[in-house]
Amino acid sequence: MWFNSFSFLWFFPTVLLGYYAIPSWRARKLFLLGASYFFYACWNPPFVLLLVASSVFDYFVGRGIAASRDPLRRKLLVAASCISNFGVLVIFKYSGLIVSTWQTLAHHAGFAAPVMPSWIVHVLLPVGISFYTFHGVSYIVDVYRGRIEAERSLTDFALFVAFFPQLVAGPILRASYFVPQLESKRINTRRDWLIGGYLIILGLFQKVALADNLAPLANLIFDEPARFNTGEVWLGTYAFAFQIYFDFAGYSNVAIGCARLLGFAIPENFRMPYIAAGFREFWRRWHISLSTWLRDYLYLPLGGNRRGTAITIRNLFIVMSLGGLWHGAKWTFVAWGVLHGMYLAIEHLAQPLLNAIPDRVRNSRATRIIAAVVTFHFVCIAWVFFRAPTIHAALAMLTQMLLPNTLQMNLASPAIAYVAIGMMAIAIALIVSERAIARMPAWTWGTSAAVMLFVTIVAWADANAFIYFRF
Repeated sequence: MWFNSFSFLWFFPTVLLGYYAIPSWRARKLFLLGASYFFYACWNPPFVLLLVASSVFDYFVGRGIAASRDPLRRKLLVAASCISNFGVLVIFKYSGLIVSTWQTLAHHAGFAAPVMPSWIVHVLLPVGISFYTFHGVSYIVDVYRGRIEAERSLTDFALFVAFFPQLVAGPILRASYFVPQLESKRINTRRDWLIGGYLIILGLFQKVALADNLAPLANLIFDEPARFNTGEVWLGTYAFAFQIYFDFAGYSNVAIGCARLLGFAIPENFRMPYIAAGFREFWRRWHISLSTWLRDYLYLPLGGNRRGTAITIRNLFIVMSLGGLWHGAKWTFVAWGVLHGMYLAIEHLAQPLLNAIPDRVRNSRATRIIAAVVTFHFVCIAWVFFRAPTIHAALAMLTQMLLPNTLQMNLASPAIAYVAIGMMAIAIALIVSERAIARMPAWTWGTSAAVMLFVTIVAWADANAFIYFRF
């Protein structure tokens, strides 16, 4: 059940009506938990058991950490949770990559390559597993560090993990942010209803009208890049850059909007990332819930930037490589992460030179525009690895992009039209955020929402899965 599917159009209003029809707050939470499990079961019912088991295990581990004063026991409980969560992730998501990599290494070393076990070939990836395992790990670590108290209510903890708007593709929630909202009945204001509804329409517009109409051009170029010249390959790369942005930002906006209508706040996940004037700024704006998770639970424990330049660069490469691997069991994702690690490392090394530039020059609008354009294009180069099927294919495509050729134009006019439509809508989608909405006159809310809803309905076709559902 995708947000852009017709089944969700009856599911969410039904949940909303049932939720507000229940007077008891405890009963409301139980109803919402049941609805979340039903939502998840629509993909593959047996995997609900995995979600429930993960939640129950982390709940009791958290209680055990809170009840113990033995440092060794507390550390062992944290280790048990990490092994459980990441172990399940490795089995379902990375077992195929591990075995195929071992086969490749064995073949090149001249050894007999092991046979891929049949269960690995046929294993299914549980939807959203990368997200809800991060929920569990962050909760356990925060309890261990004393940042939050262990949750006493199993219902509240299970709802924190399984809350359906963000369950399968984020944003990644922190218990310290969400669980306190479960303590008392949520009361919506007129503003909550307006913003929630607006964000749902905006998110569907970004996904259905923009991302899905940029996808054909991106697919056309990435499927056979050798057919096209340098300009066309860059055009296809731009198309994918905006496709993945609108796709994921669209999902996040629908998730935030649905939560808002239910009375809950979910943190912003995108903040106009393609206007970032630098790579650190880009990661403060792109997939904010993931970048802050990696910062707090990986980068800072490794030492952050407090132990010298060499350790800082090492930490950047480790964090970004693992962040790339988190996205999928392919070496192309690792390469994408390594490339971003390199960008961040170079930016870190160049910081003294940048600081030497006079403030009036460094902070001028012209400088920022130039920096944003440069940053965007290096981000696009990294997207090639993210989207390409293999590293070899990504390198071949980058060769075409960076070494101009004179092949004849091969793009059909419909594909160019898709890009034109998407590019014209980019300005609208980039400038709209919750803070921008708050500054808009009331009449513009209804007008812009009506226009986006009309375009979305006209563009609506078969429901295409959100890209981040694969992760």
